[in-house]
Amino acid sequence: MIVHCTTLPGWDTSGHHVKDMNRALGVLSQSREHVVTNDPDEADVILLFERNANKTPQDLRLMLESPVLRRHSAKCFCVNFDDQPLGLLPGGYVSLPRSRFDWRRHRAITYMGQYNEVVARLAEHRDQYEQNLLFSFRGARSWPTRARMFADLQGRNSGGRVTETFRWFDHSEEEKIAFVEEMLHSKFVLCPRGGASSSIRMFETMELGRAPVVIADEYVEPDGPDWLSFAVFVSEERVPEIPRLLTELEPLATQMGQLARAAWEKWFSPATRVPHLLRAIRDIGLRRPPEPDEQRNPPQWMSWRLWAQDGYTMPQRIRRKINSIVQHSYKRVRRPALTDEPAPK
Repeated sequence: MIVHCTTLPGWDTSGHHVKDMNRALGVLSQSREHVVTNDPDEADVILLFERNANKTPQDLRLMLESPVLRRHSAKCFCVNFDDQPLGLLPGGYVSLPRSRFDWRRHRAITYMGQYNEVVARLAEHRDQYEQNLLFSFRGARSWPTRARMFADLQGRNSGGRVTETFRWFDHSEEEKIAFVEEMLHSKFVLCPRGGASSSIRMFETMELGRAPVVIADEYVEPDGPDWLSFAVFVSEERVPEIPRLLTELEPLATQMGQLARAAWEKWFSPATRVPHLLRAIRDIGLRRPPEPDEQRNPPQWMSWRLWAQDGYTMPQRIRRKINSIVQHSYKRVRRPALTDEPAPK
C-alpha cells in the first residue's frame, strides 16, 4: 500500500497531531508492506492527521478549503484523537462515541503516542510489584461519571483506592511515578471516561499487565483483541457495584492481566499501532460502496443544525465559558482529599 501522510495548512505545526504523524512515518519508513510517498496523487491511501482539539467553525472551513480533501475525497481518511470528535471524515478515531459511530465509515483505534513515559519504564518490572489493592483510580473530576465514582467508592473499605487529583497535564515526575506504581500494585485499574469516551489509561493498564475496568457507555473499543478475556466493562449506572463485581473476579485477575499485556503487545505496542490503523482503513475501504461519494458530506458541516448539535452557536459558547470559569474557581478552592489508607509497599 502506498501511503501519504499529511495535515492541513493553518493547523498548529507543533501540536500532538504532528508528533503522531511523525511517529507513524517512522514506523512506515521501516515497513516492508507499505511505501511512503510525498505525492498524494500516487498514494493509495491518504492519512490526514487532524489537529487534536475540539473542532471550531474555523477548522471546518480549513477542511472544506483543503485541496487534498477536494481532489482525493475517496481515498482520504482521517486519524483523529479529539476528545469529542464529530466523525465528519471516514477514518480512525480514538474517542468517537457509539451514538455517532458509523461502521461503514469509522473505526476505533488507539493513541499513537505515549504521554507518560514512566509507564514504559516501569512496565519492564511489572512482575516485581505485589498486587495488594483490589482496584485503584487516581484522576480528576472531569465528567459526571467520575464524580459519581468518587461519591460511591472513595473512602469505602472495599479493598480498593480511589483518589481525586487536581492537576491535568502538569504532573511532576514524582506524581507520574506514584500514579504508575499504584496501578502496578492493583489487580484491576478503573478506567472511567473523562472528557472523552476513551481513556489512554486503559491502554496504559494493558501495557502494565493489569486488567482494565472500562466505565464508559459510549466507548467503542478497537477491533482485534478478545476484550472480554481480560477487560471488565461496567455500565456507568453500576459504579456502586464495582467492589462486589471485582471481588468475584479477583481469582482471575492475574490471568486477565497477563492476557491484557499480550493483547497490548499484539495490537497496541509502538510497532503494531500503525499496521493496525492501516488494516482498519483498508477495512473501511472494502466495506464502503465502490464509488463512495464523500463530496455529499462537507456542505452539511456549516449547517445550523450541525453547529447547534455540536455547541458552536453563540449562546452555547457563552454558557460553556461561564461553566469553565465556575469549574476553575471550584478547583482552586478545593483541596485534595486525604486518605488514611497506607501506601502500597
